[in-house]
Amino acid sequence: MEAKDLSAVVDMIDRDVELTVALSFTGEPEPAARFVGDEQVLGYLTGVFTNMATIDFVDERVSVTADGATSFRQANGDFTTADGRPYRNAYVVRLDGHEGRLPRSRSTATRSPTARPSAIRPADARPRPGRHSVPRGPCAVPNRE
Repeated sequence: MEAKDLSAVVDMIDRDVELTVALSFTGEPEPAARFVGDEQVLGYLTGVFTNMATIDFVDERVSVTADGATSFRQANGDFTTADGRPYRNAYVVRLDGHEGRLPRSRSTATRSPTARPSAIRPADARPRPGRHSVPRGPCAVPNRE
């Protein structure tokens, strides 16, 4: 993410990957957005990479479940938008792994007062009804290289 390396993301994700942005921007329990399949997830990330001049996660903490199937990354975001505004959120990201790939990711963040969520969401992506993810198989914790 920090290197904005889309090809590295392609190598890590499953073709049927699901990415859920769990924080609701309306206060409702439904997630803000769900992206299903590599095309939608890569479209979302392309929007993030385009709309953020810098992406930096600080104060990181990574935890892995005892079975190694799921990892959690907690960090503060110290981002800058393309137009130079600070974009600072606190993130918790759940990564479920299966056969060395990421089939599911769920991200929760506190809202930044300078954030405009619609600015990083592609126009053709629609929120999807929620489904629970079940950890499956070993999960490799991505490094920051």
